[in-house]
Amino acid sequence: MLYTQYKDASLKHLQACKTALHGLKFYKGASGVTTSKPNPNRDALLFNIFYLSGYTLECIINFAIYKKIGWTTNVQHMSNSHYRICYNMHRHSLPFMPTYSISQHKFNKNIQLLNSLLPGNNIPLINPSIPIHSNPNIEKMLLDTVSRRINTDCWKPDLRYKPVSWFPPKYTEQDVRDLVTLTEDIYIKLQNV
Repeated sequence: MLYTQYKDASLKHLQACKTALHGLKFYKGASGVTTSKPNPNRDALLFNIFYLSGYTLECIINFAIYKKIGWTTNVQHMSNSHYRICYNMHRHSLPFMPTYSISQHKFNKNIQLLNSLLPGNNIPLINPSIPIHSNPNIEKMLLDTVSRRINTDCWKPDLRYKPVSWFPPKYTEQDVRDLVTLTEDIYIKLQNV
């Protein structure tokens, strides 16, 4: 796998999120307003948009890390002692103990590494001094997504095996829409680092 495929995967996930957002219109009442009644299909769609947003962010962050460190070969053979990074610390006998391992989905650590590779950046989520979003639920949602400041299982690869009923009901359709908008903003800023 080449590191540029992370960018391709991120765009694919982002497009799926945006398409799914359009699908939410089928769950609006006659007045055009989303009904407040629980709807398993609508809830499943919101859950999947939330989940794919996490993948969108993870993929574009991994792409930006690889690009900034100048990686040119297959990512599965990657290790870089200067940045203490590898693709999978269990696959290689490395002469150093990696701090960052892409395949372990340590979102928080990868964000920290990318922030160090982009000094002075103005990218929400990457730079902790930049406000994330005017919707206060979005910061909480992103923090849940990347487990940056709190220890939660809100977004991990194994989340795909959880039932839709697991999706935190504290997030509204508008919150999910705002998350996708922010995810797209982060994608745009990182695609050309």
